[in-house]
Amino acid sequence: MEQALGIQPDNTHIFRNAGGIVTDDAIRSVTLTTNFFGTKEIIVVTHTDCGMFRFTGKEGD
Repeated sequence: MEQALGIQPDNTHIFRNAGGIVTDDAIRSVTLTTNFFGTKEIIVVTHTDCGMFRFTGKEGD
C-alpha cells in the first residue's frame, strides 16, 4: 500500500482495524498522531468485500 500511495514506512503512521470501521480506538489513534506527531494528512483505505461486513457473530458465519 505504501508504494501505491508514494509514501515511506519511516514517515507514515498506519492504523489497521477490522472492517475499516471508525471506532473510538481509531479516533483516539488519529487524535494522538495529529496532536503529538504533527500528522497533517489522513487517508482511509478499505478493501473490497471485507469479511467483517458479513460477520454477524452467529456460529458458522
